[in-house]
Amino acid sequence: MSEKAQNISQLSIPPIEAYSDDVLLAEKSDGEPEFGSIPKSDQRRRGEHSTKCLCPNPFWSRSKDFKRLPGQLGKAYNRLVKVDKEGNASYRIHYSLHPIFVQLREAAGRERKMRPERRNLLDALAVLLIANFDLTNSVVWLNVSQLAKHLSRKDEDGNVIETVTNSRISRLLEELQKFNLVYPSEDQQWDKESRLWFPKHIYLTDLFWKTLNISPEKLVREGEKRRQAEYEGICMPGEIISVSRAREQWNQKIRSKTLKERRLKAAENKANKRLQDLPLDERLNKIAEYYRKRLPASSINQLTLSEYEQCCYSELNRRGLGHSAYDSGDPPVH
Repeated sequence: MSEKAQNISQLSIPPIEAYSDDVLLAEKSDGEPEFGSIPKSDQRRRGEHSTKCLCPNPFWSRSKDFKRLPGQLGKAYNRLVKVDKEGNASYRIHYSLHPIFVQLREAAGRERKMRPERRNLLDALAVLLIANFDLTNSVVWLNVSQLAKHLSRKDEDGNVIETVTNSRISRLLEELQKFNLVYPSEDQQWDKESRLWFPKHIYLTDLFWKTLNISPEKLVREGEKRRQAEYEGICMPGEIISVSRAREQWNQKIRSKTLKERRLKAAENKANKRLQDLPLDERLNKIAEYYRKRLPASSINQLTLSEYEQCCYSELNRRGLGHSAYDSGDPPVH
């Protein structure tokens, strides 16, 4: 045996029980630390409060009174959630059990699978993200705080009984970002006055939709149709309606507008026939009475005498009953 090995074997090592959390480092003769754990500078200790998950099994589904999600969104939602004949919703499949969380586990920095509480939260969060996805902007319109509020369990009166915290949602979203399933908005800014961050929103990647057997190309095409429909005024932003139904409503709206214009035109033609037999000054008087009944008094009082008279003459000329009609042989002024 070498001399170095003999010296090591002769060392007197105290038993494990001799070391405790309250014992400081053992010091050498020159005062340098040799062994032990360095205590915290603020002397903080573990409290007596419970660290149990506040909401271990959250669940979320759309109300049975809501309209069905259209197109690819409805297909994705129905893949995760099923509803029985009595209207009770349950999971058709658990999103947290998708093979991608096994295949990319090491690439995402994990050594083992998620804990049950996190898997339950992921199942409910995936459904909530799909149901609140905006086709027009391709963004989940709920921020992190609103996501946590929706996933918190409530009683029949709507009071929260089990809370899902914002930090729990943020940590799960950060982990989903490592799997390349979501990514946060890049325009997050700091509010100097309230000393808080502005709300952070979430974008869903193409890989997220592929895990649900949804074609990202079809989703993009539906988004383009949606933007075109909102631009044309067929549907309102956030309104859940099919394109065919939206176009039917738009056609009905156009028919009503055309019918209203035709009725107004018919009433105006009828009034013009009565005015044709009158002299110019009486026509002008009738138009002045027409404006007095149609316009608010505040608008009439703000006009000068010449401006009000000019408005009456302009209306007569628009109807073809002004000076040009008088010059063509209409009855003269009394």
